[in-house]
Amino acid sequence: IFVGGLDPNVSDDVLRQVFGQFGELVHVKIPVGKRCGFVQFAN
Repeated sequence: IFVGGLDPNVSDDVLRQVFGQFGELVHVKIPVGKRCGFVQFAN
C-alpha cells in the first residue's frame, strides 16, 4: 500500500503501529528524504 503525504517526522515504527492493527505486516519502508511510505501486509 502506498501511503503519501506523510509528515517528515513519521518513522517506519509509526507506520507499523498504525497499520499493524489491521493485520500482519511483512514490510514497512519510508524512503530517505521522501514524504511517502510503503506498507505490505501478509495477506
